[in-house]
Amino acid sequence: MLNIFNRIMFLFGEFYDVMDTSHRTNELFSEHIKVFSKKKFELLLNKYSFKIKKRYYYFPDKLSERRKLQFICNILNALKLHLILPKLFALGFLYVCEKVTGEP
Repeated sequence: MLNIFNRIMFLFGEFYDVMDTSHRTNELFSEHIKVFSKKKFELLLNKYSFKIKKRYYYFPDKLSERRKLQFICNILNALKLHLILPKLFALGFLYVCEKVTGEP
């Protein structure tokens, strides 16, 4: 997601991609959309008549081998900021949706 963490990492010339670090040895997510904002995703769901039933937001327990980044990760997880302010702190999301039809 285009969260505050990834935006700061962009300033340092880096990008943290949950899919790349979780699946480095296979092609499972090679065509996966990797950078997407919460707002754009919800607009897309609405455009195609999907009702959001449940939202899940993700931030990993282990972020980096670098101590400073892992320290920040530990703080974010302890405060559950990815659940409180997902558009700023979640590194990924999963939505459970239902297709809305015009039929009763």
